[in-house]
Amino acid sequence: MRSHLVRFDTIGNVTVGSFSQALQVVDRAYDGLVAFENTFEVSHRSSNDVRSTRSDVRRQLRLAHQYSATPWVLVPRHDELLLQTCVLRSPGFLEVFGKLNPLEVLRQYVRDRHERQKDRSYRNKAEADRLQLENMLLENQLVSERLNLIREYVPDAQLSPLLEAWIARPLEAVGTQVDAGLMLPAGTVESDAADA
Repeated sequence: MRSHLVRFDTIGNVTVGSFSQALQVVDRAYDGLVAFENTFEVSHRSSNDVRSTRSDVRRQLRLAHQYSATPWVLVPRHDELLLQTCVLRSPGFLEVFGKLNPLEVLRQYVRDRHERQKDRSYRNKAEADRLQLENMLLENQLVSERLNLIREYVPDAQLSPLLEAWIARPLEAVGTQVDAGLMLPAGTVESDAADA
């Protein structure tokens, strides 16, 4: 796997428990995104044979639903999120290595959430956050390409619970860390020169 690095700024002087929870939340969101990407990778590369593609997507969806509560089970060791650097002074930062697309989704989500937090003009915060998350997912190339392929063969009613469990809820948990100031947007995703 080619490693990619992303940096998140953090506030300093936080409790060990709060910072540990923030790292776990980021790890769970990353795992859901990797599980989604890896599980539906075959449908992304499938041939033009519609019957074969439909069968592949349905098989992948059945597998995904078996692990909807535990997406990390579907993340191979070489794709796990690795903590590279952690500086806890005020201000601090953390750098993590992982797969490019999931890290880019996390980076964009943290940036967008932070921007929304700076100019709150919504009357219904929960509805606005939900709509913003859905829009962000649709705009993200990783998610939207796969969703478009999958939706050709699977009704939204079957796909929605999985997206909620693997992507929406974990990203919303990351959002609470952003709102608390524990995760702030920082640099872009960078490639590591060496293969991991």
